[in-house]
Amino acid sequence: MKNLKMEQTQAVKLYLLVLSLLFAYSSAQSQTLIPTNNKGGYIFEKKINKEKATLTKIYGHVYSLKDSSEISAAKITLGCTKITTNKDGKFIFQGIYNDLQTNYLQIVSLGYKTVETDFFQIVTGVNLKIDFYLEEDDKPFIDCITN
Repeated sequence: MKNLKMEQTQAVKLYLLVLSLLFAYSSAQSQTLIPTNNKGGYIFEKKINKEKATLTKIYGHVYSLKDSSEISAAKITLGCTKITTNKDGKFIFQGIYNDLQTNYLQIVSLGYKTVETDFFQIVTGVNLKIDFYLEEDDKPFIDCITN
C-alpha cells in the first residue's frame, strides 16, 4: 500500500512538472520576436479591453534591436493615420472602431530599417500591444549641401 501511495505521489509530481514546463514554454512562445524582412521584428499580444468594449487601442514601444534603448520620434502608420513615438518610445492609437478590419503597422525611424507587421484583424474590445525592435540601418547618411 505504501508503494502504491508513493507511486501516485511521484506521478502527481511528474504531472505537475510537465504542466509547468508546458506553461513556461507557451509563455515564452508568446514573447518570441516575430521576424520581418530584416533583423528587426515585433512582439504581438492581444488583451481584452474590460473598460469600453466598443473601443480598441493599439499601443506599445519602439526599441533599438542592438541595445533595447527606446526610440523617440519614430513614425508609425496605421492605414491613413500616422503618429510619432514620444521621448520614451511609446505610442498609442486610441478609439479605433473598425471592427474586423484588416490592417498592418509600418514603423519608420531615421537611422533604422523600416519594419512592417503582418496583416492583422482589428476586433472591437480587443486591445493590441505591439513592441517593435528596429535594426540599425547600415546605409551611410548623405549630407547634401545646397547653395
